[in-house]
Amino acid sequence: MIKIQLATQEHVRAITPKDIFLDNPDLIMVLGREVATGVPYTLVGPEGEILAIIGCTCVNRTTAEIWSVTSPLVEKYPIAFHRTCLGLLNRFSSLYRIKRMQLVVKDGYYQGLTWASRLGFSLEGTMKSYGCDGSDYLLMGRVF
Repeated sequence: MIKIQLATQEHVRAITPKDIFLDNPDLIMVLGREVATGVPYTLVGPEGEILAIIGCTCVNRTTAEIWSVTSPLVEKYPIAFHRTCLGLLNRFSSLYRIKRMQLVVKDGYYQGLTWASRLGFSLEGTMKSYGCDGSDYLLMGRVF
């Protein structure tokens, strides 16, 4: 069974690959800010391993941006992880009266695109040069 707990800065440091900072040195600061100001949760596996941090940042009264940082360990528990994430999205929606959720997936990251689709998100468009490196991202949305 996957446990859900409030995320901490230590969780961010533990789950984030160290080499990711070579391309984006501000990432730890951004994630840290989201942990401090958003609604972040850590998903913990049955053996105490950190599987993911998933957060919800309100854009306005009824819209939220969903974000996640996942560990390769999620592949050990694909069904339980997916069901836990669905439950978490529903919790965000009802608890904060969210009518619309949105997220972005890097163009070409098909695993992320497929997973977001299975979570009920639909492709809405391409965000040209959205990434820090000028890469395109895909905007996906879900209405509750």
